[in-house]
Amino acid sequence: MKSKTIQKVLAVVLVLGLLIGYIPATVTAQTDITDAVPNQPYSIPAFTGELERSGEPKTTAAAPRKESSDGASGGVVLNENAAKYGITAAPPAYGVEVYPTEQMYHWPDVSVPGTASLVGTPSATSLFAGDFMGSDFSKLYAVSYDNNGLYSINTATAAATLIGITTPPAGTFGGLAGGDGVMYGVTTNCNVSSTLVTVNLATAATTTIGLLPNATCIIDIAYVPETGMLYGVDLVTASLYRIDPATGVDTLVGSLGIDPNYAQGMDYDEVNGVLYWASYTESSALRIIDINTGASALVGTFVQDEIDAFSIAAAAATGDYEINGTVTAVGGAPIEGANVLVTGGDSPRSLTTDEFGAYSIMVDAGEYSLTASKAGYQPETKTATVPEGATAPIVVNFELEGLPEILVTGAVYDGGIYGGASHGYPLYAKMTFSQEGFEEVVYTDPFTGEYEITLSNGQEYNLDIEAMVGGYSPHGATITPTGAIAFEQDFYLYIDAAACNAPGYFPEYKYYFDFENNDGGFVSSGTNSSWAWGTITSGPGTGHSGTKGIATNLGGSYNPNELSYMTSPVMDLTSFGTSTPVIQWWDWKYFESATYDNVTLEVTKNGGTTWTAVWGPIGGINDTGKPYTQQSLALDPTYNVADFQLRFKMKSDGSVNYLGTYIDDLGIGKFDIPPATIILEEDFETDNGGFVVTIFDDTVTEGPASWAWGTPSATPGPGAAHSGTNVWATNLTGNYNNLERSRLTSPVIDLSNYVGSSIIVSFWQWMDTESNSYDWGAVEVSKDGGTTWATVYEKFGDIMPWSYKEIVLDPSYAVENFQLRFYLRTDGSGQYPGWYIDDITLSYSAPYTVGVECNTIPGGVVAGYVYDAMVEDTLLYGAKVESELAAALTQEDSGHPASDGLYWLFQPFLEYDVDAAPVAGIQDIAGSFVVFDPSVGGDNGYKPGKPGTFCFRAETFTTDWEWGSSEWLKFPEDWTVTAVVKQGTGFCTGTGSVQPITSYTFDPSPYAVKINMSRRHQNPSDHCTAYYCVSATPGASADNGLVSWYFDGDGSGDAVNHPCSSDIYTPPSMSDYPCDQHILPQANIPKAVHVEDILFTASKENYASVSESVTVTQSKIVQKDWELEAGMIVADPLALERTIALFDDPETTTLTLENIGGTDAAFTIAEKNLGFQPYHIPPFTGEIEGGKNVVATADTSASTLSTNLQLQSAGNSVLQLEGGPMAYVVEVRSNDKLFRIPDITVPGTWEAVASAATYYAGDFLKDDYSKIYAISDTDAFVSIDTATGVATPIAQLTIPGVGGGGAQGIAGANGFFYGTTSNCASATDIFTLSPSGAIEIIANTNIACGIDIAYVPDNGLLYLVDISTDHLYSVNPDTGEVIDVGALGFAAGYAQGMDYDEENKILYWAAYGSGGNGQLRAIDMETGASTLVGAFTGDNESDCLSIAAYAGGGDSGGGAVPWLTEDPIEGVVPAYDSMVVDIEFNVYGIEQPGDFFAELVIDTDTPYEVPSIPVTMHVIRPLNWGNIKGTVYAFEQCDINPALVEEATINFYRDGELVQSTLTDENGYFSWALLNGTYDIEIIYPDYVTQMLYGVYLGWDEDVVLDDIYLRLDAACLTYSPESFFQDLYPEEMAQQTLTLTNFGARETVFEVFEKDGGGPVPFTMSKLADVELIIDDGSRDNGIGIGGNHEFLWLNRFTPDPDAFPFTLDEIHVYFGAADYALVGDDMILVVYENVHGNADPAVNSTFLAQFPVTVEKLDAWNVYTLPEGVTLNGPGDVLIGLIGMEKPGTSYFPAAMDQTTTQQRSWAGWWVQTPPPAEPKLPPDESWGLIDSFGASFAGNWMVRGMGTSGGGGGTGGDILWLTIDPMAGVVSPDGGSVDVTLTFDSTGLTWGDYFGVLDILNAPDPKITIPVQLRVWDWERLYMPFTFTRYPHPAKQ
Repeated sequence: MKSKTIQKVLAVVLVLGLLIGYIPATVTAQTDITDAVPNQPYSIPAFTGELERSGEPKTTAAAPRKESSDGASGGVVLNENAAKYGITAAPPAYGVEVYPTEQMYHWPDVSVPGTASLVGTPSATSLFAGDFMGSDFSKLYAVSYDNNGLYSINTATAAATLIGITTPPAGTFGGLAGGDGVMYGVTTNCNVSSTLVTVNLATAATTTIGLLPNATCIIDIAYVPETGMLYGVDLVTASLYRIDPATGVDTLVGSLGIDPNYAQGMDYDEVNGVLYWASYTESSALRIIDINTGASALVGTFVQDEIDAFSIAAAAATGDYEINGTVTAVGGAPIEGANVLVTGGDSPRSLTTDEFGAYSIMVDAGEYSLTASKAGYQPETKTATVPEGATAPIVVNFELEGLPEILVTGAVYDGGIYGGASHGYPLYAKMTFSQEGFEEVVYTDPFTGEYEITLSNGQEYNLDIEAMVGGYSPHGATITPTGAIAFEQDFYLYIDAAACNAPGYFPEYKYYFDFENNDGGFVSSGTNSSWAWGTITSGPGTGHSGTKGIATNLGGSYNPNELSYMTSPVMDLTSFGTSTPVIQWWDWKYFESATYDNVTLEVTKNGGTTWTAVWGPIGGINDTGKPYTQQSLALDPTYNVADFQLRFKMKSDGSVNYLGTYIDDLGIGKFDIPPATIILEEDFETDNGGFVVTIFDDTVTEGPASWAWGTPSATPGPGAAHSGTNVWATNLTGNYNNLERSRLTSPVIDLSNYVGSSIIVSFWQWMDTESNSYDWGAVEVSKDGGTTWATVYEKFGDIMPWSYKEIVLDPSYAVENFQLRFYLRTDGSGQYPGWYIDDITLSYSAPYTVGVECNTIPGGVVAGYVYDAMVEDTLLYGAKVESELAAALTQEDSGHPASDGLYWLFQPFLEYDVDAAPVAGIQDIAGSFVVFDPSVGGDNGYKPGKPGTFCFRAETFTTDWEWGSSEWLKFPEDWTVTAVVKQGTGFCTGTGSVQPITSYTFDPSPYAVKINMSRRHQNPSDHCTAYYCVSATPGASADNGLVSWYFDGDGSGDAVNHPCSSDIYTPPSMSDYPCDQHILPQANIPKAVHVEDILFTASKENYASVSESVTVTQSKIVQKDWELEAGMIVADPLALERTIALFDDPETTTLTLENIGGTDAAFTIAEKNLGFQPYHIPPFTGEIEGGKNVVATADTSASTLSTNLQLQSAGNSVLQLEGGPMAYVVEVRSNDKLFRIPDITVPGTWEAVASAATYYAGDFLKDDYSKIYAISDTDAFVSIDTATGVATPIAQLTIPGVGGGGAQGIAGANGFFYGTTSNCASATDIFTLSPSGAIEIIANTNIACGIDIAYVPDNGLLYLVDISTDHLYSVNPDTGEVIDVGALGFAAGYAQGMDYDEENKILYWAAYGSGGNGQLRAIDMETGASTLVGAFTGDNESDCLSIAAYAGGGDSGGGAVPWLTEDPIEGVVPAYDSMVVDIEFNVYGIEQPGDFFAELVIDTDTPYEVPSIPVTMHVIRPLNWGNIKGTVYAFEQCDINPALVEEATINFYRDGELVQSTLTDENGYFSWALLNGTYDIEIIYPDYVTQMLYGVYLGWDEDVVLDDIYLRLDAACLTYSPESFFQDLYPEEMAQQTLTLTNFGARETVFEVFEKDGGGPVPFTMSKLADVELIIDDGSRDNGIGIGGNHEFLWLNRFTPDPDAFPFTLDEIHVYFGAADYALVGDDMILVVYENVHGNADPAVNSTFLAQFPVTVEKLDAWNVYTLPEGVTLNGPGDVLIGLIGMEKPGTSYFPAAMDQTTTQQRSWAGWWVQTPPPAEPKLPPDESWGLIDSFGASFAGNWMVRGMGTSGGGGGTGGDILWLTIDPMAGVVSPDGGSVDVTLTFDSTGLTWGDYFGVLDILNAPDPKITIPVQLRVWDWERLYMPFTFTRYPHPAKQ
């Protein structure tokens, strides 16, 4: 067996008892613990969303690692501008990286988590809890998770000194927090409990403060001196809790907003008032937490992996002198939130001004510098001198001058691929402008990308831009706006080219599978395969793009014992040449540990003959709540073959199947890796390469390093090196060691000659380890000679043949002191051959990131909003806008109003190759030129990457004769020209001519051409025009269509012979004839603006879809808004009401349903029964006499009871109540007693239960009527037993709010209470109260004196009586809305009580005015008016009214309404039409008057809710009717213990005929309305004697209350006297005694007597008929033992009674069950009894099974006494074995066997069976395990709390007739109701020798249990007859 605190499951698990300590004197409760929080320099809104939970078990241990981790996300970026939160002087911090290095680091500025320096490596490991004490930052106190040792860590050297070993009460230490001179600690057993303790820093002794009642996994804590509270992060709920350091009571603050797991660290910066959290989710990040809301925000990411013991070197400011002042603007206006930095003294201090611009700080005497600053103002610095002995504060005021402002405008655009293609459309983006103390967020216009903000002129701002659409990299910049009025700057965001998933961009795959239309040729195969293609419904719930994909199971979990494949078709990659093939896909995964279930990617280069694993095996991942993840994998070029294939391999074991893997959007492309140059090669053949072996530390907890250099042996490793003979390996000849933390480190390598280059580390490895959950390797690199290390390849393990691994490092590693090391980490079990390393190479190349080339997709953006056509300006969320290729949903507001209801999608073109560009205009120029002229023919513009034909018009002029022979066109260099042809007919205006094109040549190829085409000018004014077209392909990223031109003239005419375009273009072949005229521009081919009309559809459930054509423009945003119509049904009237007399005819009305919408609307009508309320009270309109006292406590004034009674008797109640539930009140004026009211409608019948303290607040919780929760006048929170009045303390409350520490009332809700506290002058606060005493204020109201409170679950509202205004108020607990319902009509004062009868829908008020006139009133919740129900008797004042009438906590009813009919109940209302529904009210079947309530719930297929139609039917009782009421009790057998009877039948007879029947309620109560007259009443209850009450007269409008009715059980009750017989005789004598049998029951009984001989004679020395007690425990439960609930567990005590005790009869078995042991009332057990008379060491050997008895657990934390139905006879002598078999198997945490561990008697045994259930005769030993409980370990030694009780005298006899006894009669009949029979017993000693003789009389009187009467005959010997003075006569055994 193993202790429960050890975190591995063994066969038997021990529940460790809770160690209860005491609170040390240094820990005191705060005098004013409230919800007040310090003036934080930041505010984080409460997190209200849903967390993406990892699904992993929560644990305090360090995190298991995966091969890659995502960075932290979300929140504010604090480290760039901490000052904007008032943090201008952030202190340093220290912490320990608990994985992988376990090194201590120092952060010089806690707000910059990325800048840490290594302090050293403490010898202590797993330091999961740590903090400073006070202002001593030279040593950090920390507790080790491994050994619970408390250490002092030197912050300068990291040297660890052990102080002592702590003793956590449960679990392990999660955190420490030094505060107020005390080191607090929290110990945690995750998902079970967390405990607050204190730790003695001198001895390591721990003292328990208390068990936290709410949080079960507090992982770290921090102390906040401003509140005097501790704050802790809980892993299970992902929330922040506030913890009272005096009691350990914790209160939920709020959600953290992320889901943390594993080790965490936190501490409070006392200088700046910031709670920092070193968080870990899947990676480590520093966050800040708002202690007002619990929400957290990101500060930045740590370079280190997982930080704990995080401690900030900052103590709150202290000193004897004060500096204070104000910060104002010029003119005197206070500046709130300004920062005041105080330097001087020990450390800088940063303060924040309040709403009055004020600040204050306590300091020591000295010189100080103060700087006040705030964004938008010029900072100001002043000095202050604080002299010793100063008697007044030093005042330093600031007046800050505002900075001039400037309007900043611009736009954000798509920048596309950096250095490549782009769309350039405007981007919807979030822009964050910040500087010291300032941050403002603006959003660009979603359609234009434009932004506008006003900033300070000439000031520098940090700017962060984040696209609101995916796929873009964020952009950071600085901006300094300057100018007279405005400043304009545009920005471009570039896409993440590696992911290439921004809208409008896509990788250049050769093969791509989106799986939408088909399976792509993928084939499933293998054993028990679950692979399939189709629509994905489980796991992520859909595909990555679209709805389909391939998965291990599209709609569930993968199969057990699976070895299956999903194989691609054959693909030809030969066109990739020497490029690197890259496989990319998107996946979602959920697997058990990779050891058991995993997925692998395999590839083949020979058509499937052989396969190689290139990714995986991957397991132990849970992506629940997360999106798809992109995977990218590069292969070597040898895979560029014609028959390449890939396949996904799925492997599972035989148990625990999860959702598996889902794969979509798989593509294969190529990447050209820059060539690498080798720097270093090490094959380890000649020496060990200078590598050094080290271990993590030299403590005893770590195993030795196993690394060695040399030649591997034949087994168990790979048998040979990868090349040559030598390698480095964890063990060349065997297995690695357990608990190994070893590293193989290279020498320092100088890479400084390769600055700016990527560094490539490659090596060959062979591995065989235990699963990487337990043993694994990692590769780490250092750029500073080993001071710090980064993990670049981690958490890999398992089986790996010789494999090549390449790791690409970024250029930052090109340094002079580079190092590389290999790290092996193993656990304490399982040793394997390990890890072999060979052939290490270092290379360098140009920087690169592997990926597939990304490019643009032709298309444009369509965005807009979808509106509800029926409701003006109403946006629709979740509406879908889609085309054939694209779809988007409208979204709710994501932080900016423009995002509310916005959809945004990129629409690819469907027909991109069709020209649609407009025709360009012809340029009007003078002189020779060439222009692009699409009117001639060809394309209207160019499209990047698309071949086209581009036509030109070339015009030449001359002032003289000229011959033109050739002309040149030079296109952009990324264009390719393929042909030139003449187009059209050239001409000249004179007599010249234009000849056809004779040829063309490239000059140079392929983008420039020489066109040989002569033109002849014949006269000075000749003007010639030629047309030709060029076929060319623009570059794929072309954004330039400018074409340069050049003419070659013959030189015979004009001086200008070689005109060219204005870029002065001269062809290479004409360098000798440069351009001599360049005044006209290049020819411009515009980029084609492609447009397409594409059909879109907008739709939403319950709306009519709309389809329209949208003109999509290339690389532009087109706004398209939509309006969707739907049906809308309006009901008239809005409520239905009728009044009908009982037995009257039905009445009808109509309900009109009108459809005002544009589409047909279907409807259904359902009824909802809301029960009935028996009253309505009109509003009170009179005046109440003033002058009363408004006091919240009891009235001590003189009694005016007689006046009060007269007033009451004169009162006119409007109620006709027909009985009600039981209720309780506490009388607080004269008695301080708890009273029970059997029927709340008759308050005068109350009866005292017991005396009580003074309670002003009390109520039941749900349907537990056994106790009232109450708060006393001293704020003691107790539970009061309603049967005895005994109060059990729960907590001493500190009640916050305006009440000054008092509660006026509480009201039970769904598992908690609402309460009210008031100052009874101007305000009342509402709070919630947990059953354990946790309080939280939820609403502040202006109700002057809310004296008590009631919760009405039917409408979810709270109701309060205000004794200041005498009004009823309602309060919505969710919103805090307060409504004055109306005047109560009663002058109330002092204490009051109120509660709601949920069954009968009545709000009762224990009202009080003054003078002892307490009375019960009912309040109408619609009008506020109240009316008298009745008076409480005597001089009284009642509070804590608690009504036993819980109806389910808010279930407002439902089901059919028998008195209501609708026709039709369903139909379709056409658009703009209406339908009439007939409504009928009827009273058929209604037998009682009252107000009946219902709702008509109208459901439609429209998006609009139709308000439910309230329906009320008032049923009036006729005047000639009345009510008969009563309460029925039932006796137990023998007419004892009367109890209230539920569902007894009450029949009313009139003139001998049955006229009505009813049933009693759970309180035994009935009330029934009947026609006046005389009735006979019959009361029937099964198995009880029916009663008749005759001649009960009921008058007109009368209520008759019957005396309580008691029913007798229809059974006999046989008693007997005496209970035993003793007779002493001398030999040969006879005597008689009488046994009297009496039947007090209601039925006669038959008896029969059987004799049972008990043996004899027995010598007189043994006392017979004495009790036998078998006990080995001391009565104290110290532990609970079990086997975790997986088998039937046997625990058994071995008793060895004194031989003289035999024979005896075992009558009772006593067993103790503890609540802490997880046993539950009702659990099944079997009592077992054995005997062993052989005295074996193992009592199971030769034992005899005697009896077994099935029982159940009856109570917890108490002894369960089981009286055996048949006594078990033990004849002995020897061992008696008594035990239990626990039959429950919950599967976890079940430890029912209670144990005393004070001093073990070594007599308690345990075992269990594999067979289930155990054998019918469970002989010993069990078939699985058996042993003395002590043998399982010292922590299990003890004694089972199982006892036996018996009576000596049984056994030893023949068991038959008693020869010395005669019975007469032996059988008979005993009459009921006191009848009796005498039975004569004749004792006869004739023939008997001296001694004691025993026997038993068994009297059978079925069906009751038999009666057993012991009998004893003592026969004296003759010597005693004749020598009476010689021998002592033995006394009667009964007197011994």
